[in-house]
This record gives sequence, C-alpha cells and structure tokens, in this order.
Amino acid sequence: RNTPIKVTDSTLLTARVYKTSHRGLTGSNNPPLSSKWSGPLTHFYSIAPPPVVGDLLVSELHYHPADPTPDELSVDSTFKASDFEFIELLNNSNRPLNLTGLSVAGEVRFSFLTGADIILDPGERLLLVRNARAFAARYGAEIPTGGVFSGKLSSGGGRLEIVDQGGKAILELSYLDDWHPTTDGRGFSLVAKRTVPHGAEAGAEYWRASWDAHGSPGAPDERASINFTKIEIVAEGIVLSFQLPKGMGAVVQYTDALGQAQWQPLKTIEAANNAQAIQVTDKNWPSTADRFYRLLLKPGE
Repeated sequence: RNTPIKVTDSTLLTARVYKTSHRGLTGSNNPPLSSKWSGPLTHFYSIAPPPVVGDLLVSELHYHPADPTPDELSVDSTFKASDFEFIELLNNSNRPLNLTGLSVAGEVRFSFLTGADIILDPGERLLLVRNARAFAARYGAEIPTGGVFSGKLSSGGGRLEIVDQGGKAILELSYLDDWHPTTDGRGFSLVAKRTVPHGAEAGAEYWRASWDAHGSPGAPDERASINFTKIEIVAEGIVLSFQLPKGMGAVVQYTDALGQAQWQPLKTIEAANNAQAIQVTDKNWPSTADRFYRLLLKPGE
C-alpha cells in the first residue's frame, strides 16, 4: 500500500482506485450496489521524453485527392476520392521521438496509445491514411502506414492538432482549399516547407502543391529530373532515348536557335502505370544546322 511503482521501461499502465468508503450506483438502471473501485484509467509511461513543440511536423496533407481511376475501381468499385486521403508526419528534430500517447484531433481522429513504443527517428516519416486498401491500390502495398484514422479531412479546409496525454497541443495547423488550387481535387497534395515555424502552420505561404500528382507519401517531395540517356544519328534521323518513371509523361520539344525561336513539340508521351523506356526519332532534323532538344515532364492524371 502506498508503495511507488518503479517504471524501468516504457509501459502502458491501466489502474483503478480502491476507496473503502465509496458507495456508487452501478449496473443497469443504477441499482444501489456498492462499488469501491473506480473506473479504469490508462496512461502510457515512457522512459523516452515525449515530443515537444517544433519536434513533429505535418509534412504532407492530401485532403482532397483525385477521383479513383478505372484500375483502382477494379480493386473495389466502392472507392471514392476521400478514401485516398493521407496525413504524413515527419520527425523534424535531431533525436528519436516516442509518439506513443499522442492523439490526432480536429478534422480526423487517431490515437497512438498502444502497449509499445512507437519510435520515429530523425527525418523519418509516418503515414496515417483513411482507407488502407485504397491507399495500397494507388501507391502500392510496399509503402508502410502507421494506421487508419477515423473521420474525413474537409475538402474545403479545416484544422488539425496533435496533443499529448495531458491534452497539451504540440502541433496545430489549419488549411484552406484556395491556398493552392491544384490541391483541391486535382490530384496534388499540400506539402509543408521545412522552414515552417511553430504557430505559423496556418499560412498559405508555408505550404506548396506537390510536384507530382497524388503527392509523395512516405518520401520527400522532390522535383523529378529526367535527362536524355542517349542521342544518336541514324539513317532515319536523330534518335533520342530516355527513361520515364511510373506515372510520368513527357513532351519532347526542339528548336534550331536557342533564344530566338519558340520550342516546337516533337512528340508527346502519356503517363503509364509502369516505367517506360522511350525512343523518339526526329526525322526532320536539318543537315546543316544545329538542333536542340528538351523534355517537359507531365505528371499523370
């Protein structure tokens, strides 16, 4: 009695309080039965310090995804655009963070209260999704997720916060659909700039649209860079070779005078569900003049 419990490892503890003088009404219709025990209280005790303000960042928010494609509907005909929502969290600190005991509140709800540590290493990302099956259909089953949230991200804008077990907010943000129109149902996600200071997450200037359609869940959102891998002269003309990643299309353009003429389209390659090895032949190249080529990338719909 009254002996402290020594915690030497992270522990999820459930306890009740026993009070000999307590008399409560319990059971259906509240019959007068004595109950000297309180209801259960659950708390996670961690030997690692919990995140503080500035440690954790919502690095990507896909609040209004594009409609499902025919291929995705073949997996499940009931999929709808909101099933592809996701929230990406980033450890923005230089130390491992223990997320156990934290909760996401606001537009959606999720609890990290489990019986084991949930450790996020520096620079590591964790994904919360609305529908795990839909997410796997669009992005592939190889991308790990941290769980499924309840509720739905508002397509018109909303508010999210992450709180600790005591209800203290360690992250708060608001978003609006008119900040970056391509994120509002046109397939692109909201990506946070790494310089977002605490308390300023609600400003449009601290966010941008993802470089590619559908965002980049689980990975840094970086602009794709694709170059010609081979250029050769053959009897038919000039053959241009390059590789296109999955979900990316391109327009091959040319000009005969840099800085003087407009770039002209040579060929358009549509995005595909798989990576593509592309060869484009320019059959009209002039034999006595220089010709310059470039690639314009086109994210898939």
